[in-house]
Amino acid sequence: MTISAEISPDAIAPTARYPRAPHTETVRRLSAVRPLRSVGLILEVWAPLVLAMTLVCWMPYWWVMIPAGLVVGSRQVAMGVLVHEAVHYSLFRTKWLNDLVSDLFLAFPIGMSTGLYRKTHLAHHRHTNTDEDPDLAAQKTEREWFEWPKSRAAFYWTLVRSLTGLNFYRGIVMFKQWSPALHLWGPVTPAFPLHTRIIYVLNIAAVYALFGWWFSTAPWQAAAVVAVYLLPGLTVVNLSMRIRATAEHIGVDNAEEIRATRTVLPRWWERLFISPVGVNYHLEHHLFPSVPGPRLAELHRELMDDEHYRSTAHVTKGYDGVMRELMTDRAPGSATVGGSGG
Repeated sequence: MTISAEISPDAIAPTARYPRAPHTETVRRLSAVRPLRSVGLILEVWAPLVLAMTLVCWMPYWWVMIPAGLVVGSRQVAMGVLVHEAVHYSLFRTKWLNDLVSDLFLAFPIGMSTGLYRKTHLAHHRHTNTDEDPDLAAQKTEREWFEWPKSRAAFYWTLVRSLTGLNFYRGIVMFKQWSPALHLWGPVTPAFPLHTRIIYVLNIAAVYALFGWWFSTAPWQAAAVVAVYLLPGLTVVNLSMRIRATAEHIGVDNAEEIRATRTVLPRWWERLFISPVGVNYHLEHHLFPSVPGPRLAELHRELMDDEHYRSTAHVTKGYDGVMRELMTDRAPGSATVGGSGG
């Protein structure tokens, strides 16, 4: 059984569909997979991350660990976005290579499996904002971030809880469906086949052996490096993922496809910590999922030449703009989990 990364237009949930035919040639041109670009994006993740952890290894002081942790956190966010690219087979043309590279260098290091993520993510595309949307189902169990509008005090308290990791446990439901560790002993499926499980076990064994040796020879250095890798996931990444997940589909108008997903035009620091590799162009991605993230900005500019798109698409300036939309209920529809329901 082969899991396709293509989404059937007939499977889109909203009833009023955006016409795709006028953009066929543009989308075909932008959808080309560029392996060298993908290698460069992976290097952009790992080079700063390794440098930050190396500095912590040499100087395990709090005034080094804090900025290093911010760098590591931003790169972990980028890892997750690149796994999303791999889910749509946008990293490499060869599917087995696409998934192998994604698992080893992007998904496994942040506790995910490319195949398991693909299974739920393609279902999210097919059933966006409906009761069959797995992302929506997960969000409904974690109402702290996904129920709007809320008071200013409640919003700030939610920010504090997210940045300090106090509500990290609430988000576990969204990740356990993608975790190879939690599926390791379950039935073998196309989403998580036997060979991927073997690679995962070997990878984990190698990592544990390396750090076991390191802790036995230089425990304080090893502990500092482990801390600067793990703590950002509980804090910086925790906040980033919640903000972006909230921005994508909450408080939207499901009656029309072009307004059922929100595109955000971020500031440079928002792009660094929340939406790297063009993931902020979420409406464009839902309309044309074959276009890789690095080309979505160009696709957005092309679509903005379409009067219907320009006047109707749900585009918000900045993630703070999204929060203001939801807090004041200025977004179309009801600002609750899943939007207005269409």
